[in-house]
Amino acid sequence: MFGWKVAVGGLATKGNIAHRLRGFPSACELCGFVEDSDAHALLHCPVAVEIWSHSDVAEELWHTGSMSVGEHLHRLASILDDVQWREYLAILWAIWNERNRIILARKASGVVGVWRLVLFSL
Repeated sequence: MFGWKVAVGGLATKGNIAHRLRGFPSACELCGFVEDSDAHALLHCPVAVEIWSHSDVAEELWHTGSMSVGEHLHRLASILDDVQWREYLAILWAIWNERNRIILARKASGVVGVWRLVLFSL
């Protein structure tokens, strides 16, 4: 379900909310980047980059280039095997949860805590 939400641009990022609610601030609360989009939240924000950089996933698999996140996930679904695909989605989900934990609870789990969540969800 989470992968589908990401693919269709349905995450409650500040950027997505700002497209629906006029005057809503769209900047990332973690790093101040101008628009907190799906791609920013899951792949480009410093929190996400730190988690990805501690993974075994090749860097070119978490860089979207000019593709949307949906296009990127569609491409990955066709080239990754089932185990790699599940791990990739688990990492995305863990990044999303870590962002929410930091923003809503003002408490970070750190990379070790995030990896526990990834391993638990596989």
